Amino acid sequence: MIRMILMQEEAFYLDKQIQKSTKGSLLEYVLKNHIDLNEYVNFAFLMVELSEKVSEKLAYMIKLACDFNNLVYMARVRYNVMLSEGENIYANDEWSKLLPDIRHNATVDLDAVFVELQLINPRAKLSRTKEFDHSKWVGGGMIDYRFSNARRIVNDIYAGEVSADV
Repeated sequence: MIRMILMQEEAFYLDKQIQKSTKGSLLEYVLKNHIDLNEYVNFAFLMVELSEKVSEKLAYMIKLACDFNNLVYMARVRYNVMLSEGENIYANDEWSKLLPDIRHNATVDLDAVFVELQLINPRAKLSRTKEFDHSKWVGGGMIDYRFSNARRIVNDIYAGEVSADV
């Protein structure tokens, strides 16, 4: 992981510029309220903590993002089970963990997701399963909406803001 060591002046400038260019976003809210993203394991935990504190629209967008994340992850897991023809142990284990929540995870308002995120349909490769190593995971994990990247940037800003000028 690459870390940037920011001087205090750079950190304050970057903080201000990001807040100015992301008005109404979760990133603006995090920076404005100096929220420590290291306290959250992932985006879903952040959603639970902030859903009552942010605007109704932002809370809706965060929930929609989390719901969509769960659906996409469920699809990725199932995709890996199918692509490996049931031979990928990790994919099989993840699928077993997801089964109890499958109905709930499938109730995402996809129309709202497509409108808000302007998504296009990806192309599937399931018709060519023999082209892939069945023991390997294909695709990403949970969508974290660049949560880990944002956490790194916010941490760099916070560290720079408290550092002494050299």
